Amino acid sequence: MLEQLERRRYNWLHNCTDSSLYSKKRSAMCTTSPSSSNPFHVFNERVVIAMVGLPARGKSFLSQTIVRYMNYCGCPTRIFNAGNLRRRDGLAGTDAAFFDASNQGAKDLREALAMECLEAAIEWIQEPLMGCSIGILDATNTTVARRRKVIDRIKEVYEADPCVKLIFVESITNDKAILENNYRMKLANDDYQGKDAEVALTDFRKRVEAYEAVYETICEDTDGNDIRYIKLLNAGEKLITKNIEGFLLRRVQRLLGSVHLWPRTIWISLVGETENDLKGVLGGDPCLSEAGLEYTKGLRDLIAEREKECDTTFGEPGIGKVVIYTGTNRRYVTSGEILFSKKENRKSL
Repeated sequence: MLEQLERRRYNWLHNCTDSSLYSKKRSAMCTTSPSSSNPFHVFNERVVIAMVGLPARGKSFLSQTIVRYMNYCGCPTRIFNAGNLRRRDGLAGTDAAFFDASNQGAKDLREALAMECLEAAIEWIQEPLMGCSIGILDATNTTVARRRKVIDRIKEVYEADPCVKLIFVESITNDKAILENNYRMKLANDDYQGKDAEVALTDFRKRVEAYEAVYETICEDTDGNDIRYIKLLNAGEKLITKNIEGFLLRRVQRLLGSVHLWPRTIWISLVGETENDLKGVLGGDPCLSEAGLEYTKGLRDLIAEREKECDTTFGEPGIGKVVIYTGTNRRYVTSGEILFSKKENRKSL
C-alpha cells in the first residue's frame, strides 16, 4: 500500500508540465514522512556544495571526507569533479598554459566543463523523490564570475524545487609545509603520469600561479550578503561560516570543524573484569577485580608497544599525544589512571 502511495505521488509530480504548478507540487512534497525513522529520509534537503580554492588546497580531500561521512550517516552524497571530466574528454596531461586566464579558448572550455559538472550534480540530487542528498561540485570556482554563474543556476532550480540549497566551501592554505606536501601529492594524478617529478612539479607550480593571478576569495561585498559559505584555513586551523541553517548544512559544518590532516590511530577496548562480574551481578559501580587490574596493565603495555611501532614523536603538535577517553564509573576511572601512568604525553579525559 505504501509503495502504491509513493508511486501515485511520483506520477502526480512528474506528469506535470506547467512550471508554476510543478513548483507548488515540489513544495508540497517537502514534508516529513511518518514511514521513516532515518532523519535523512524524513528531512527533505537537496544540497549542492561548490568547492572553492586554488589547486592543491585540499578541495578533493574535503570532498571525499564529506562523501564518506554523509554516506555513512545515510545521506546519498556524490562528487562531480571538473578535472576528471576534462581528463575523460581527452585533455589529461595539459600543461600550465591551459589554465592561463589569457588563454580564452581554454578558459571557455574550463567554464563549460564546470557548468556541465554542476548540471550533473543538480540532476543527481533531484533523483530521490524524498529525503536528503548532496552533490559536490569539485572545481576551483575561484572567481566571482564563476560563482555568480553557479548561484544564478541554483536560483533557477530553486524556483521549481525549494528544497535545493547551495553552499560554497572554500579551502585556504598558506602553511608552507602543508602546501609543499600537497604539491608533491598532486604529481600522482593522471595529468603527470610518466613525467619527470621535477618537471611535473615546476609545471604544477605554474598552474597554481595562473590561478593565483585571478583568484578572488569569497566576500560578501562581491558575492552578495545572502551567500552561504564555510571557509577553512589550513585544514581546520580556523573555521568561518555564514548563513548556515538546516539539518544537512549543520552536519557538514560540524564535520568540517573537525577536519585534520595528520594520521591518527584509534584503539577501542572493553573495560577489565569487575567485582560484580565475579558475583554474576549486572550494573552498579564496582571496582576492578584483580584480574581486571592485570588486564588493564597489560593493555597499557600493549599501547606502549604500538606507539613504538607507529614511530610516534612525542611533543609535536597533533602528533604523538595519546588521549584517553573513559566513563566516570570507578572501573573506568581506575582504568584511565593505569593507562595514564608513566606517560607524560598522555592526556586523560
